[in-house]
Amino acid sequence: MYEKKYTIIRALVSVLGVALCLTQLYCSHKEETILYDLFHLRDFASFKEQTLFIDFGSPDFRKYLTKNWGFDEKLTDGRTVVWGLEGGSTLWFELFSLQDIAVSLLCKAVLYEGTPSQSLRVIVNEKPLISFNLTSSFKQYRIYIPSSLLRQGVNYLQFVPKYAIEPRMAAEGRKDVRKLAVCYDYLLLKPIAWHEKGFRFDLYSTSMDKKPISEKKKEASEVELWRMGLWEMSYYLKIPPHSLLKYNLGFTSEEYNRISPFEIQITIREEKGKERLLGSLSFDPETLKSLKRQAERTIDISPYWDKAVTLTLRCLPDKTSNFNPTAFIYFHPRIIKYMAKAKRIGSQRELARGAESKLREIRKDCAAANVLIFVVDAAQPSHMSTYGYHRRTTPNIDEVGKDGTIFLNGYCQAVYTRASIASLMTGLYPDVHDVLHPENKLNNNAVTMTEVFQNSGYQTAAFVAVGNASSAFGFQQGFDYFYESFKQETYTARAEDFLPALLPWIEEHRSEPFFLYVHFREPHSLIDPPSPFIDMFDKDYQGTIDPHTDRKRIMSHEIEMTPRDLYHIIATYDASICYVDSVIGKIIDKLKSHGLYNRTIIIIIADHGEALWEHGFFGHNIHLYEEISRIPFIIKLPSPAVIEGIKNEALVQTIDLFPTLVDILQLSSPNAVLQGNSLLPLLAGSTNSVNDFLYFRTLWKKPRYGVRGTVYKYIFYTLTGEEELYNLRDDPQERTNLMGSKEAIEIENYFRQQLSIWLHKQRSLRRIYSLAEKASAIDEATLKNLKALGYITN
Repeated sequence: MYEKKYTIIRALVSVLGVALCLTQLYCSHKEETILYDLFHLRDFASFKEQTLFIDFGSPDFRKYLTKNWGFDEKLTDGRTVVWGLEGGSTLWFELFSLQDIAVSLLCKAVLYEGTPSQSLRVIVNEKPLISFNLTSSFKQYRIYIPSSLLRQGVNYLQFVPKYAIEPRMAAEGRKDVRKLAVCYDYLLLKPIAWHEKGFRFDLYSTSMDKKPISEKKKEASEVELWRMGLWEMSYYLKIPPHSLLKYNLGFTSEEYNRISPFEIQITIREEKGKERLLGSLSFDPETLKSLKRQAERTIDISPYWDKAVTLTLRCLPDKTSNFNPTAFIYFHPRIIKYMAKAKRIGSQRELARGAESKLREIRKDCAAANVLIFVVDAAQPSHMSTYGYHRRTTPNIDEVGKDGTIFLNGYCQAVYTRASIASLMTGLYPDVHDVLHPENKLNNNAVTMTEVFQNSGYQTAAFVAVGNASSAFGFQQGFDYFYESFKQETYTARAEDFLPALLPWIEEHRSEPFFLYVHFREPHSLIDPPSPFIDMFDKDYQGTIDPHTDRKRIMSHEIEMTPRDLYHIIATYDASICYVDSVIGKIIDKLKSHGLYNRTIIIIIADHGEALWEHGFFGHNIHLYEEISRIPFIIKLPSPAVIEGIKNEALVQTIDLFPTLVDILQLSSPNAVLQGNSLLPLLAGSTNSVNDFLYFRTLWKKPRYGVRGTVYKYIFYTLTGEEELYNLRDDPQERTNLMGSKEAIEIENYFRQQLSIWLHKQRSLRRIYSLAEKASAIDEATLKNLKALGYITN
């Protein structure tokens, strides 16, 4: 029905990446595909130059002030300043190589009623540069200093006012009795980067040749143009397999005679490893003249394939010469995929044939298998014995895990139920299906996983205990039978409510392929497991804390929580997991009693995790720490296809389930647009990752976004701009935010880049593929359920 629309969507998905930096951009060479264009990615790199910042009034910077400065002072607005005195004030700075300099100066004149206007002359190394008028309020002035006025080593910068006034006219009670002229706040000195966006200067020296600058600004629009000077640009990235580092190097003709010898240096460093030199090339004007623009160089990076590294590009002046920074080079560094046809045969093909043979064997063994998906709402895997928890909370799930694959790094797409289940059912990221907010439901245009099974001849049934995954929000699509326990007269708000209807349904449909979806409420709050399960973990608690009703009061500081109270809350959560595990065990027993266990694909996941005060709060929706975004993720295949007892560390996510089941069972899904990846190669024993990054988000219209890589995890809060970066290998509890640390500069830029590109793609897709619509009037039973779960207050 929607085939034309989905054909357009599939075409869009295939071409959207062409506009992005990391996609495959084809060069003039037939066999060359650009994987990383490092020039386009420069905004996400760590860019280091020779800079100096002087905070006037701070003792740490007093050493740069050499002559005619007043005392440090703190103004009423909190600024720390220094007053320039009569006769002019001088500071010094040091250059390790000659280069054009941009100066940003924040200052104001000392003026009062009746005094003439104040001006400031700038003198560089005893040579006049420029003069300009000052205002009586703080203003930033930008000044250009050409390299012709500078020298290697120490340089002197002098600010000379037109006149000075008596101190009593500037402020009463001042201890400094010398005449005052200008109040200085800060100064920033840095080399000029012509390729920087928005390049301009408010003040030009009379010695500045404006025509060449205009020409250079025009040239800077070319993607290969880089400014010469002492600089360093570092990228944190994962080196793709079968790739080379390649670059063009050349010079503009008018610059040949202006440049002294220089060196281009390229280094690479693995995580926690030493920096290694990949290439170092020295050039002089004559060499550059012969190179011209199209000279190419390639570097072998095969030892680093599939590794996360820091790649650094440096431009260094020759140590024996004065470096002229006003010259430019054509420098187009990129990482390309380049394989000769002859290299595409042989052992790689044999390996590929062997792997494909194994996949075909699994598909054959799984033909017409049943599918059973358990969703354990708000289950944190670190509280399940299947994942190594010290309490035996999940003995039945443990046994399923022994018969299948336990994914150790499984993540949801959203840390709240409705968006997460919409992603599970559609195979789309939340920012594409758009079921994001409390008023949203999944509309009838969605192609759901259940509809694909239904159209393939499967009997489909759902047993749902939570309102956010109910028919009120469009999740009944494709189900022949949709049972909502909270709408039944016998409802007790416990997992066992399913059994009187679920077990007979299995028995009735045991002779035909079925797709069965079971969504428990536990261990989501209400946390109220039967007392025998609480007694297993904490039968001696004598306190007054209610693990369900008091958690919000604890977070709002209405009541205090002792360590013993927290122990009880966690024990009750564990008991709730143990209780739902026992119900799963009864369903598994039913499968086994009818000989269905070995004919069924069993999947055990959660819609999201749950915070238990690891970071000072309870619940989900708000943050993206591991206890909330990481979920249990277990897949058991039918016998004999089952590969038993695998614990796989690959990155997997909720949207991978839809394409995985379609792949295993070879189902027809012509209208489905799936953004996940099939996990079948991992189920067959492959150790190659199918996902380089995972993406997830919180609720609200200004959410937090998370990006999970192999080692690092990045979190960005769109409301405030707050960023977090964690090394999960060294800091699995996420205690140390690495943002702003010296060792993480390249890494944080890299993750910003990944998130920026991903968001751009999702939002482009959402404009044509939103599956959300406003929910109509919600029935009383669903409203009551949502209220009990804490989602609405009235």
